[in-house]
Amino acid sequence: MTKNTLRNEALERLDAEMSLRAYDVLTPETIQALAELRTDEGVFVSLYLDMTPQRLQEAQLPVRVKRLLDEAYKALEADAPQKNMLKDVKETFERIQTFFTDEFDLTGHHGQGLVLFAAPAIDVWQIYRLPVPVRDMVYVGDRPQIRTLVRIAEEFEPTGVIYIDRRDARLFRVFMGDIDEWAEERDDDVPGWHDQGGWSQARYQRHIEDHIERHFKKVAEDARRFFEQAPITRLILAGQEENTKAFEDFLPNDLRQKVVAHIPMEKKVRLREVLDRVLEVEQAIERQVEAERFQKWQDALYTGRGVEGLEATLQALNEKRVMLLLVAEGFVAPGAECTQCGWLTDEADLTTCALCGGALLRTDDVVELAIERAVEQADDIDVIRGDLRAKMLEEAGGIGAILRY
Repeated sequence: MTKNTLRNEALERLDAEMSLRAYDVLTPETIQALAELRTDEGVFVSLYLDMTPQRLQEAQLPVRVKRLLDEAYKALEADAPQKNMLKDVKETFERIQTFFTDEFDLTGHHGQGLVLFAAPAIDVWQIYRLPVPVRDMVYVGDRPQIRTLVRIAEEFEPTGVIYIDRRDARLFRVFMGDIDEWAEERDDDVPGWHDQGGWSQARYQRHIEDHIERHFKKVAEDARRFFEQAPITRLILAGQEENTKAFEDFLPNDLRQKVVAHIPMEKKVRLREVLDRVLEVEQAIERQVEAERFQKWQDALYTGRGVEGLEATLQALNEKRVMLLLVAEGFVAPGAECTQCGWLTDEADLTTCALCGGALLRTDDVVELAIERAVEQADDIDVIRGDLRAKMLEEAGGIGAILRY
């Protein structure tokens, strides 16, 4: 299969993935399609912009973009690359500047971040609105810079919330700091509780329980349909514990397996409060998962199923043995990549590939390429933060992996 065919297939998958969504959601399919893009001619520019209200008030967006592009161009000039590359960079930068000066509709932008991928030689012009802030950055190369997207997607997984009581229900989906609510459900046929005494009371109680069971079944079916349209990786049940525990048994198996927490909540709670509660739960889960994976990685080091440090991790990626990649947040290191077979090395000054004899191309951030490879071959990527980040940088060189074999 030719490079052009692979590139075209990646572009088609990217277009199909995004056309299904009104909001720019960073699914694994989106990121993988981006990771497969390359340009043999021209340049690939990745522009990240902080779009928070505070940042937008500091300076006009076109002015910020011009400053970023001018600084990036001067840095490239100082490295004295090929004249053709500088020409392509200049033309692409000019196209980007024109877009933000004359075409971009700031009033129509929703989100706190934005990323633009531009590669004129392969007809790529992709813009993603991000509901979380990103730092202003410009990258120029032969492929998109996806590390930032991987970090965002890894930190903010889509989470569903079902509020449930014996009469009412609300369905929510939280993703990357944003929340959507489906239509509120209410079962007005559920009768109230009355003390009628004796056998009549027992029969009336069964009557009430039948109505509640039908209500729970209906909400469970609505949840199944809602989360098929808007997929989630985690589910939180909210309300009184006796109701959430009882309702969980009515969920389809795939949703039941995604339940990560039961939390108390009142029916009339506002969306902002729901979002805050969910983000608290998500952060706690992320730190727990991170700690568990970090421990599994350390255990794997002792059994020979794990590697640590840049050299060993790159070798495992070259051999396609990586099952889980762990990277300390912000870790950057120079290296090189073979222009023929794609072999990665942390020896930035090497010029010849040890595997195929091809020419090596130096890169200031071989960790970015490692993440890119992991997107293609690993089951998952974990960006390590907090106290564990410092430990990983100090004791393991900032990067490691659990191996398939």
